[in-house]
Amino acid sequence: YIFVRLSNSLAGQNSINISYLPLNDERFRGQMFRNINRGTISFSSNTWDAFSFGGSLEIGRDINRSANPVLGKGYSISGNATIKPTPRFRLTFNYNYSTLSEIDGSETFYSGDIYRLNTRYHFTSKWYTRLISEYDSFNDEIQLYPLVSYKANPFTKFYMGVTSYITEFNQSGAGGFRDYR
Repeated sequence: YIFVRLSNSLAGQNSINISYLPLNDERFRGQMFRNINRGTISFSSNTWDAFSFGGSLEIGRDINRSANPVLGKGYSISGNATIKPTPRFRLTFNYNYSTLSEIDGSETFYSGDIYRLNTRYHFTSKWYTRLISEYDSFNDEIQLYPLVSYKANPFTKFYMGVTSYITEFNQSGAGGFRDYR
């Protein structure tokens, strides 16, 4: 592939990037795909300590990576924002939307959103907790990832966490949610 990029760092820790893949060939599942051209424009702003944000737009061709791969055209939009109300507490929100259709537009392979909230709190320099909450409209599921971390010394860390996929939104039992209470 050939990758062309124009990048500009602006005042106040702001940046803008424009990139293009004029030549991009890839072999996937034994099939050669040619002319997978895409363009991207992205920006970020870290001007303030308590708030930062960014986003990107990617348009072009990509492979529908399924059992029967096909070259398609589509776009992806993403945005993010981080809020730090105190030095120990941080909230990061990410949004992604992607869609891919056949080159002629007759069939849509996929189209959906992913919303993600990462909440982190540092009790001390050694203890912190994190909770990632995510909604995936592609699979219509909520994912929760709580984590507690302890750093005993610079070479030893302990983690305790859980991953939970909630895909059916029907309550079961009195006050329950898919056997969760």
